[in-house]
Amino acid sequence: GVQHLGFNSDGGYNMGVSPSQLRNPPKLNELDRIADILTNAQIQQREDFAMFLSQSDCAYIKSLLQFFPEMEDSNDFGRLATLAVCVKSTLLLNDPEIIEYVTTDEIMYEKVCAVLEYDPELRGKANHRWFFREQAKFRTVVKMEDEELVSCIHRLFRVTYLRDTVLRPTMDESSLSTLGSLAQFTQSDIVKGVMRVSLSSDKMRDRHVARPQTPMLSKPIENEEVESYYF
Repeated sequence: GVQHLGFNSDGGYNMGVSPSQLRNPPKLNELDRIADILTNAQIQQREDFAMFLSQSDCAYIKSLLQFFPEMEDSNDFGRLATLAVCVKSTLLLNDPEIIEYVTTDEIMYEKVCAVLEYDPELRGKANHRWFFREQAKFRTVVKMEDEELVSCIHRLFRVTYLRDTVLRPTMDESSLSTLGSLAQFTQSDIVKGVMRVSLSSDKMRDRHVARPQTPMLSKPIENEEVESYYF
């Protein structure tokens, strides 16, 4: 596995890391240095690092993710592990803005999970992308046209999968507190959304009841009325 212990060139422990040491955009040949900086950020420095990394819709993290396809194509497992350390370290800053952005942006979320398949702390390579494409299929028995509600449901899946499957095997509960809080907030949004949709349906039903000349037709749900939603 890849370990980044924060030792400087003189063999001493490196305590003086700061966001100013991260060049923007990141360079591929500095990946080990980036991992050292991110993994050695002290608790009191987390806010500064989070502010830097969340700038411009997490542009720095997106730049790191751009290295992934070429690394995987060339089977560069050493650098893939180092990149996974970098990405994982950004998530473990426990910053709400970073976590929310990653779990809201579908494309970025899959890229993050793809990189974390190579987390060196895992006993073997994970298969998150296979799970998303082959197993994680959301289905509804009736049309769900409230886009905000559907978005909340998908986000809740991403948050809980990231917390319970991607990160939990190597982390303790305190390290995942922001994900837990975001899951609770998202669940609350879903409940509100369901109540909003239910209220709207009740009003629609009442209009039909008030006009008996418009019959309510009962028929089986056709295949084209069943929609599948993916994360």
